[in-house]
Amino acid sequence: MSIGIICEGTTDFVILRPIVERICVGHAAVLMQPAKDGLRPDLGGGWQAVRKFLREIAPALDASPHAAFVVHVDADIREIGEIRPIVEEAVRGANAGAERREAEDDLTVLCDHVKSWATGGLSYKAIVVLPREASASWLLAAHTNIKAPEDEKAPDEMLRQRGLVSGKSRPEYEKLAAALLPMLSDRKKLQRLLELQRFVEKLRSARRRF
Repeated sequence: MSIGIICEGTTDFVILRPIVERICVGHAAVLMQPAKDGLRPDLGGGWQAVRKFLREIAPALDASPHAAFVVHVDADIREIGEIRPIVEEAVRGANAGAERREAEDDLTVLCDHVKSWATGGLSYKAIVVLPREASASWLLAAHTNIKAPEDEKAPDEMLRQRGLVSGKSRPEYEKLAAALLPMLSDRKKLQRLLELQRFVEKLRSARRRF
């Protein structure tokens, strides 16, 4: 059995893959987007490519042999001009007459928006993950003592500044990602990584359906 990964880039894939395969034992994580098999190389990478993939291919996902799908975009896209007004309006509507939501609830709104990219609705097999601010923040958590790694605005640059990587290199990120595995069963460490914790919980819930 396998789990398809639809993500922004290959460095995100090497971070997501060990997490998926540790929680969903016996299920291999397979890269679907960015495409490497020539299926849809025109889509490229980045969040726009994930959106285009869902708009064009989402209707076929239910019929796929994969047990589940992980749909990834970094949560920093909520600050992009095209996305920010949508998220802010949704938050205002949901909180009319109440205090502004916390940051993680902004991501709940973003999650709904990402799901809306899927033509005909997102597959029941899909699991949306929105690392805050980017998937590299989880690597920071595994290799540094930064108190709130998910609050860092440029985790990829911080990895480089600390000498952990020389650039945004898939082999280097893959090597760093191995240190995430012990954290997945450590409640104390997961408490400072709300989005990783949320992702792990979603995977465990999905696993019960396999």
